[in-house]
Amino acid sequence: MYLKIKQYCCLIILICSINLVFANNNTQIYNQSSLQAADVYVLNQDNQKVRFHDLMQNKLVVINFIFTSCEVSCPTLGYHFSFLANEMSEYMGKELQLISVSVDPNVDSPARLKAWSENFGDVPGWVQVTGETNQIEALLKSLQVYSADKTEHSSLVLLGNQISGEWLRMEGLSSISAQVQQLKQWLKER
Repeated sequence: MYLKIKQYCCLIILICSINLVFANNNTQIYNQSSLQAADVYVLNQDNQKVRFHDLMQNKLVVINFIFTSCEVSCPTLGYHFSFLANEMSEYMGKELQLISVSVDPNVDSPARLKAWSENFGDVPGWVQVTGETNQIEALLKSLQVYSADKTEHSSLVLLGNQISGEWLRMEGLSSISAQVQQLKQWLKER
């Protein structure tokens, strides 16, 4: 019985979130022109050690912050990335990289991240990363989204243009259309 109630609640949250994603045109955009990600090593969902900078090199990036045991905003952020990838499919992995950074590296192993992301389909160009706690904390602090309590992590999404150095912060649970519009504008400017 408890499982059915939990599934029902998750479905309601998902439906409400999808409505927010597509209906909210009041997206807050914050220009963050001087953001510099820490040069750290992370593990991707395939357990490969990579430099975070290499994931972003010469690409447009969208970064969100999640943890796999989160049952509230993180599934919505995952679905959001899935929808964004669908809207931007022709650029995924080539000119555009989606990156989900775990805010719970002690629990979120590469295998857990991979299992979590499979809930949202096979999305080329979407990387989930974790790593050593000190490396992830340095990364989160450099991106100005660190919280000592994982349950209070940022739901912001960072959009970065690695060619121009321009960064924008957007509410991660808001409109996909504003993100798509900004990414397409940056692509035209290349």
